[in-house]
Amino acid sequence: MTRASFAPLIGREFDSFLTAAVGDDPDGMRLSVLSAFARTDLDPWAEAASLAKMPSEKATARLAAFIAGIPNRPGADVPAKTIAANLVALLPKADRIAPRNAPALDKIMAPASATSTFGLGFSAIALMIVLALIAMAEPKAGPHSAAYPAAPIAQTLPPPVAAGQ
Repeated sequence: MTRASFAPLIGREFDSFLTAAVGDDPDGMRLSVLSAFARTDLDPWAEAASLAKMPSEKATARLAAFIAGIPNRPGADVPAKTIAANLVALLPKADRIAPRNAPALDKIMAPASATSTFGLGFSAIALMIVLALIAMAEPKAGPHSAAYPAAPIAQTLPPPVAAGQ
C-alpha cells in the first residue's frame, strides 16, 4: 500500500472520509477508515476514489461488507451498514473529484527502456574494466619498490653503547 502511486490524482476532498472513525477498538483507540484500509493492505486513496465513483447504495453495500469483515470489529454494537452509510455520506460526489495537475503516471511509473538499460549496463562494465586495468598496472616507484632499495638493517640501527660509558 503506497499513497505515492495514486495521490497525485486525487485531492484533499477525501480527507473527511479517510479520517472518519469506523469505531473504537477494545483498547479505546480510534480506528479511522484510512487505518482500516491500510491494515488490510488496501490503498486507502484508491478505495476512496473507487467508492466515490459508485452509486451511493452500491458504495454503502461494499463498505459495509468491508467493515463487517474487520477482525474484532470496533463498534460491533452498531450495524456495519449504518456505519458504512454514514461514511459514504462523507465521500465527494464523482463529478466533484478534480484530478491534480500531475505528470501522467504511465510516464512516472514506466519501466526503463531496453536501450537505456543496455547503456547503463555497458557503462558499468566499461568502468569495471578500466578499474581492473588500473589495479593490474605496474605500481609506480614508491618506498617499497626496486627504485628505492631497502637499506641493510645494520646501517639503520644506532651504534651499540658500551656498558661503562
